[in-house]
Amino acid sequence: MFKLNFDWKILGNIQGIKKYAEKNPIDIKTLKEMTNYDQPGYNGPIPAGINLNNTITIPDTSNRFYYKMALSIEEMASTRDTTTFWVRHFSVSTSNGDRPCPFILQILPFFGFRSTDPKELIIHWDSPVAHFLELQDKSWRELINNPT
Repeated sequence: MFKLNFDWKILGNIQGIKKYAEKNPIDIKTLKEMTNYDQPGYNGPIPAGINLNNTITIPDTSNRFYYKMALSIEEMASTRDTTTFWVRHFSVSTSNGDRPCPFILQILPFFGFRSTDPKELIIHWDSPVAHFLELQDKSWRELINNPT
């Protein structure tokens, strides 16, 4: 069952990571650099899923586990050409290793998403992490039909 302990403090923390993500977008060059974060001696930018400014943990109402959520604004590249585009990237995992419930879609508007419709998002269930991507300026359909 999908039940989160939401209160005003948590809503305020969500607004805090949302503002941080919007003020600190991550370009392609930085994303590529972040892939080395777990290498010895790495001293570069911290990936959003680890950066405390981009993450929040919210307990389940049972208080037996929690959801870890991360939000970032990222520049992505097309696999077909040199087009780049910006996405809102939200990821969620659970502390008990279970796959997050699909009803997590319903909280996306709190993180700045315009839609909760799976047809308007790219959703990747990489168990135990779920990723949700939404284009910043247009829909995926618009991007496919007019990539520039």
